[in-house]
Amino acid sequence: MAAARPAVPALPLRADVLQLNSLFEELVDDGFSEDFFRQHTGQNTLENVQCLELQVDAISGAQRCEMIGEVLPNLHALRLSQSRICTTRDLGTSLSNLKVLWLCRSSLQDLGGITNMPLLEELYLAFNDVRDLSPLWTHEALQVLDLEGNLVDDFEEVRVLQAVSSLRELNLSMNPVWKTEDLTREQVLKALPQLEVLDDVPRDGPPAGVAGRGLVASESLSSLVSDAAASLGAPEDASSLTAQKDLAELLAEVCSPAAVALSTAPARAAPVGLGEDPPCRALRELRARSASREPA
Repeated sequence: MAAARPAVPALPLRADVLQLNSLFEELVDDGFSEDFFRQHTGQNTLENVQCLELQVDAISGAQRCEMIGEVLPNLHALRLSQSRICTTRDLGTSLSNLKVLWLCRSSLQDLGGITNMPLLEELYLAFNDVRDLSPLWTHEALQVLDLEGNLVDDFEEVRVLQAVSSLRELNLSMNPVWKTEDLTREQVLKALPQLEVLDDVPRDGPPAGVAGRGLVASESLSSLVSDAAASLGAPEDASSLTAQKDLAELLAEVCSPAAVALSTAPARAAPVGLGEDPPCRALRELRARSASREPA
């Protein structure tokens, strides 16, 4: 009769998974900890920190982004632009005092969890992949919403914002809804009577030379090109002439309609410690091109 095989000791169910999780949490804590935030903000008392600028990676799981609110409970302004965050759920439930949030160019797709920021007054989400605006309808304090360059393609998503009675400024430029719905500026303003500014242009009407959708007429564009070209200097050679030609193309391509046409929109003060980006990306890019063409 064959001898019985000795019993093979076995780990408890999922003990190996738990061990790996524990190791991962230790690594994360080494990257995002109270000491990290003290060093980053220069504040020993983290309860006193009201403004923070940071780039985070929530997609890979390399950082516990929810820890931001846990260790900085009185945060009022948070700039996470050019981070990697698919959903605002990754920011946790502890940012209840946050008033201003930047998540521009952050691969954002989902606004689920945004209700955990009930005091939010300004939300900047330019150049992401947001389609669904329904998580915003319960926000009673939201005044400024920047959705430039997102994927909103349904006018019903825009109508959701009717419930946000506090909303005063909305930027929908460069969203597919303008094309797929053949939407006009007047329709949006009628649907959202609380708005004072749409695409950076006051409700009272776009400046002369701006069409119904906020597109710039040739006269306005030519005037702006002339002013911007003057800031680049006189066209002394072929490269300068090329720079001015590029300016016209870039203004038409990447500068939002409102940024081109608007000279009367009310300015918004940025929270202390965090500055606003310049409004027209085309001008910045052209100045950079012009500088690169100058002989060393």
